[in-house]
Amino acid sequence: MSQIIVEAKYSERLAKQACGKCHAFPLPESMFREDWEKGAFPYLEDLLGLDELSNYDETTQEDVRKRWEFIKSYYLTNSRKKTPVASFKQSTDSLFGHRNSSWGLDVTAIHHNPELGLVFVGDAKSRSVKVYDQSLQLVKTFEADKVPCDFELIGDRLYVCSHQSLDPIDDNSGEVGFITDSGQGEYQPILKGLNRPTRYVPFDHSGENYAVLCEFGIRKGKITLYRGGESHLVFSMSGAIDCRVLDADSDGQPEVYILVAQEHECLIRLTLSSDGTVDQKVLIKKHPGWGFTAMAMLDVEGDGSIDILLSNGDTTEFRSNPRGYHGIRHYDFDQDQLVERQFIPAHGVMDFTVLDAEGDGDLDIASVSYFADFRNKPQQAAMLHRRDGSEFVSQTLAGYAQGNWCRIESGDIDGDGDPDLFLGALNYQTVKRGYENDDSYLRLLETPDEFIKKWEQNGNHLRVLENRIKGE
Repeated sequence: MSQIIVEAKYSERLAKQACGKCHAFPLPESMFREDWEKGAFPYLEDLLGLDELSNYDETTQEDVRKRWEFIKSYYLTNSRKKTPVASFKQSTDSLFGHRNSSWGLDVTAIHHNPELGLVFVGDAKSRSVKVYDQSLQLVKTFEADKVPCDFELIGDRLYVCSHQSLDPIDDNSGEVGFITDSGQGEYQPILKGLNRPTRYVPFDHSGENYAVLCEFGIRKGKITLYRGGESHLVFSMSGAIDCRVLDADSDGQPEVYILVAQEHECLIRLTLSSDGTVDQKVLIKKHPGWGFTAMAMLDVEGDGSIDILLSNGDTTEFRSNPRGYHGIRHYDFDQDQLVERQFIPAHGVMDFTVLDAEGDGDLDIASVSYFADFRNKPQQAAMLHRRDGSEFVSQTLAGYAQGNWCRIESGDIDGDGDPDLFLGALNYQTVKRGYENDDSYLRLLETPDEFIKKWEQNGNHLRVLENRIKGE
């Protein structure tokens, strides 16, 4: 056997051991060769502190560097060279049109309460929760001195998760509180000193009061299950980004489903017993570059069983060429198995909402892509995915270029019986990171000036798209 073959086999074995030890193994073909060489590797070298090897003896330094070069060799040898971007055409949806906007908001969260006819908006600019009526007139402001990032209405309490800042750092200044009277009363904090909380959901199980808290963190995040107001179970893992509590198996008691991003990239189910024991099951697990962003659990097909929708499109860690696996996936949920029914491509998708846009009884999806390919496929920045038979068909939403959309919500704001859309802009351009020695390969992906000028002209804002199905 030649030395080249021996080294290739060693490189593969070493890569699978080192890169599959703490997370799912990323295949070389998951990115283009230049993304590995100029994006992933510099990022990992910075993350792993390979520039600090001088603290070790020369033998250790040499061994670590050799092993790292073998790992890099495996990925560079087996990854694909970048291929030309195919032409992209997509029809524009005519169902939704611009109704009105509220300007000067750095939108981080949106919640619509149909019973009250109110829209709650997390605003990073004023570090507050702003409440708007059906005409988008500001009716109330809750000064939080933090950045609200999630709303969850449970009973008559509107729970709010807030961060100290949007910076991706571990920070114990986060907070969870609630606004009484479904968001019309007063704000009361209940948990402080949290590491970037993303979701808090209280629920009942077997006559006991429970709650699940997701703290995203960066490297020191965690998931906490509370029972009777006390910490009952803690999972020390960063990246918990979304959560649902529902009885998917129809046994009369709810389960907890937690979507985790960062290096873990998985969907976890917690099944509780009446005696307080908890069974943990990982339903799906992907490699670290997957970038989970949001989830929904509901009966998409109208057959009485729960389906799962998961989106992935986060590229915060390092910039790259569009990743072909980014988008929204529809899964059948069969006990312990997730069976993929359809993949909806959407590079950089950050958020989505489920709605019956056409009033035909079929559930559709609307999505926004914060990390969209604005040069080659800008139409994917805001899309409506209409249910057509057993498949979703994608169309571009009007106004897709009017903001760098980060959040989306649906609800009947004008009271005419059909769902409208709320789009939230949060335009923060990604700057070159310190570890990016050569980002020239990304120049063909730079956001065109026409988009940036439009975003700067409009500023960050909340935009309402009115459903005009009744006028068609």
